[in-house]
Amino acid sequence: MEARSLRPRPVVDTLLLRAAEFAARGEVTHADSFFAAAVAADDSPVAELAWTAQLLELGELSEALSHATRGWEIAKAQQNVAGRAWACQLLATLAREQGDTVQAQQFQQLAIAAELELISSDLDQELSVESRLGCSTDWAEQGELTDARALLQSCMHDAVTTDVATAQMNLGVLSLRDGDLATALRWLEQSYAQFRELEDLTGMARSLEALGHALRAAGRWHEAREALYLSNRIAHELGQRHRARRVAPAIRELDRALALLQQDPSLN
Repeated sequence: MEARSLRPRPVVDTLLLRAAEFAARGEVTHADSFFAAAVAADDSPVAELAWTAQLLELGELSEALSHATRGWEIAKAQQNVAGRAWACQLLATLAREQGDTVQAQQFQQLAIAAELELISSDLDQELSVESRLGCSTDWAEQGELTDARALLQSCMHDAVTTDVATAQMNLGVLSLRDGDLATALRWLEQSYAQFRELEDLTGMARSLEALGHALRAAGRWHEAREALYLSNRIAHELGQRHRARRVAPAIRELDRALALLQQDPSLN
């Protein structure tokens, strides 16, 4: 028997907890050290997949793919159905980030199939919120906005608060796509308020980015600039360079527009 398989599970849990604490403060190097130690101590897929989730937040897609694939292989070898479901959820998210909608749907369906194995004996249990959030994104990409909305609304009834905030944010993005700015702003403001109450900095950065674009579309340029600037600042603090880079051009465009407006108020 390998030595690492003899390590008590609490060791892995403690290492992952410390990794998450450092990640939440944007101390990426320290977080990576604890994630690496957890992976070395863990013979299950959990540490690999937890590290994958963190790498996805950082936009480190190549590394995320490596860890997700290893976690998936471990889960399959151990016939760990829950691990398989989690790995496929993460691989679906990764595919969406890469713009590969076909692969995202394939992995999402594999995640759902694994979940159905877990809940087949419990007819009262529903698909996880993660699966519903993922499916709603895929349906929205296919233009099935009504179904996507219904699935997001279902997340409001039994989800934990972070999932509710994510569902609210996604509903806001769908409303923005529809041109319903009032509804979009309502959902996005609620989402940001929930993430802020939870002190979830990653959620705050994501919701502020979406809120900034909605405010910009509504012609509320000063508020849009503030929201996008705060999203950019939080992203920098967390080491999420991809998000900071994505938001920066919109901030520059708003700065130019606001400067022109200051020079010639008649443009307002």
